Formats: sequence, C-alpha cells, structure tokens
Amino acid sequence: MTWFAFILAVTGNALVVLKIRAAFWVWSVANVIWIWFAVGRRDWAQAAMFVVYIGMNIWGYVKWKTPDKG
Repeated sequence: MTWFAFILAVTGNALVVLKIRAAFWVWSVANVIWIWFAVGRRDWAQAAMFVVYIGMNIWGYVKWKTPDKG
C-alpha cells in the first residue's frame, strides 16, 4: 500500500507540473493513505504534516479555480 501511495503522490506532482487540476485530488488521496500509515506508527508529526498537505491541496485547487487579480 505504501508503493500505491508513493505512485499517487508522484502522479499528483506530475499533474501539477502539467497544470491539470485533478492533481490536487490525486495528491489528497495519497496524503490520506500516508496519514493512515503515520497514525498506525503513532508518528504524529508526520500525520500532521500530511493533514497540512491536504489543506494546501484544497488551497491550491481553489486558487487555480479563481483568476488572479494582479
């Protein structure tokens, strides 16, 4: 399952480079998997980091949706 999360994360990154908004969803799914593993290991700092990453994915999705005003 970690390899699946790895593949999703790398795919999400590649989609960002290609400016495809689905990247944020792909990356968020990978982050949920990483959170699950981190919690299972009681690695709270890493779990928190991936929660922040999901927040940043949402922020990026919204930011890409709305045009810049400057």
